[in-house]
Amino acid sequence: MLHRVFLCTALFAVGFYVLMGSKSVATPEFYIADEISVDGPALFYAVSEGQRQELWSVYCVQPLRSCVARAPGLVLRIDESGQPWLITAMSPGARVSVQNRNYTQNMPSIFTQPLNREIIKELSGQQSFVVIEEQAQVVLRTRTTGLNEITDYLTWIRGNTAHTLRDARLWPRNGDIRIQDMTPTVLERYEVMQRRAIESQKQLVPSTKPQIEFAIRAQDGASFYSPTGKSGY
Repeated sequence: MLHRVFLCTALFAVGFYVLMGSKSVATPEFYIADEISVDGPALFYAVSEGQRQELWSVYCVQPLRSCVARAPGLVLRIDESGQPWLITAMSPGARVSVQNRNYTQNMPSIFTQPLNREIIKELSGQQSFVVIEEQAQVVLRTRTTGLNEITDYLTWIRGNTAHTLRDARLWPRNGDIRIQDMTPTVLERYEVMQRRAIESQKQLVPSTKPQIEFAIRAQDGASFYSPTGKSGY
């Protein structure tokens, strides 16, 4: 009897140890946090295990105008056509690669043409880095985590909605604008913007049919819109 009690106790202890051990090795929570000011300047952080690392800082020449994001050795800007560009200073012939954890691939095009969605996704991972080497020496290795969010933010604050509301903190962050976060003044501007959008949609409804019919009938012609399907032409 004592042997059975000892065995059950031992099994329970082993099970409890394994359970507690699995919790201790669980993947730590990771997310992107931000601090955004009304006029557009912002800081973006990677947060993991209660620690945060600054990733990108956004600067604006004027409120919500001419804004760019910076990481060590890198600048991200949106051009006049809405295309994102990654900019750096490097010597001709330098090797450019993207590192994701322990995997590295050459990617010189990230500084010579706009970033497409695939490249932005590649550069946005939790352990993504841009690496520049000159004469076999690493001269720059910068983490690019969160590049997708930075691109979305810069694109949004240069758009009509941000310029109308004049509050960059309302960036929707992959969702709808939160009306409950608006001050009374901003809410008033938002409602005006919504009314204008509705009026604009109404103006898109064709309104030429009555004028065309009147002109045709004045010339004793059959209406183009005749119920019989016969045209006056």
